[in-house]
Amino acid sequence: MKRVLVVANETVAGKPVIDAIRRRAEGEEVHAHVISPQNQPKHGYVIYDEHVRDAAQNRLEMTLALLREAGIEADGEVMDPDPYAAIMDALGEQDFDEIVISTHPETRSGWLRQGLVDRVARATRRPVEHVVVDLDAERNDVKRTLVVANQTVASRELLDSLVTTAPPRDRVVEAAKAAARIRSRYDRG
Repeated sequence: MKRVLVVANETVAGKPVIDAIRRRAEGEEVHAHVISPQNQPKHGYVIYDEHVRDAAQNRLEMTLALLREAGIEADGEVMDPDPYAAIMDALGEQDFDEIVISTHPETRSGWLRQGLVDRVARATRRPVEHVVVDLDAERNDVKRTLVVANQTVASRELLDSLVTTAPPRDRVVEAAKAAARIRSRYDRG
């Protein structure tokens, strides 16, 4: 079985990332281990560490669900905000045959400005594929709904309403699954 390390933060659930893993799964079994370094927000009024971690965890869970729906064995974890350190930590814990690194387009990617892809390829001596995800382009095809809620955010009625009013697209299924995960977090505590 081929073991692939997937490294992505905000772009983690992007279609090009999922497609890159699907290509690897054609003709052979693949296990994807997805690591999602936390953001390091640089602006805002007050930024709570637990919210940064929760956001990374939600993106990770959506990606794992998409990979599993595609029939790909997958697991993952939220890691150190420094993507290079996160990759080296993951490689210290497990062995991987290759690495897929997902970034924003060049004009927006801090990871590319840091030379992450080349640094990882040199340091790991493994095949490294760089996948670019343009979230703005992907979002153009999505209907956005603003929900203002506090204690009712995890209510079944709200979730059902969102699913029934959304356009019939594959992303609706993903949104419903993500909402169900959020609901289960609120139910737990």
